[in-house]
Amino acid sequence: MWEDLQLADRATDSEFLRSLDQKKRPAGYASAVVDRVIDGDTFVITHGDITHIRLQGVDSPEVRTREGRAAREAVKGLLKQGDSVRLYNIETQAGSDMFNERIVALVLLGNKLLNEEIVRLGWAVPTAHLFNVPKAEATRIRDAMFEAQSKKLGLWKLFPGSEFLKPYNALGDIGSFPEIDNLE
Repeated sequence: MWEDLQLADRATDSEFLRSLDQKKRPAGYASAVVDRVIDGDTFVITHGDITHIRLQGVDSPEVRTREGRAAREAVKGLLKQGDSVRLYNIETQAGSDMFNERIVALVLLGNKLLNEEIVRLGWAVPTAHLFNVPKAEATRIRDAMFEAQSKKLGLWKLFPGSEFLKPYNALGDIGSFPEIDNLE
C-alpha cells in the first residue's frame, strides 16, 4: 500500500525546516518526533522552536468541549511523546487561531496514515477543505468516516447527537462526500 507513495528522503531536518521558512512545499517527507498532543487533530514537534502540526484533511472537535477532550485523550493513546512520525504533502498555513503559523500535513505513524486512522476510530471527520489532499488519501479518509459512522465508533458512539457530527450524519445516508468525490 505505501510502496506507491515514492517518498524521497530529506537530506536533514534542518533543510526541511528551511524549506518551510521559504514557503515552499518540500518534496518527499520529513521525519519528526512527537512532543505532545494538543487536541484531536493537532500535535507538537520540537525542533529548535516548538512547531504545531495540524493533521491535513481532518477535523476534530475543539478541546474546550467534552467531545474534544474525549478525542484528545483517544489520540494521546495513539500518538505518544517520543513517537517518530513522517510528514508529507506538507504546507505551511497562517494561523487563524492561537497559532501564528503551523505546518499542515499528512502524517505517517509507522505504516498507518494517522489522518485516516483517527477518522476510522471515530475521533475526527474529513474537512470540507480537501483540495490539497491527494485524491487517494482523501478517499481513504472519507471511507474511514463512513466506517466509523456505521460501526458507531468514537464520537459516533459517545456523542451521537453532537452538534459537531450533525453535518456529517446525512452523508452516510447518501454515501457521498461531494468535496472528495469532485477531486481531480
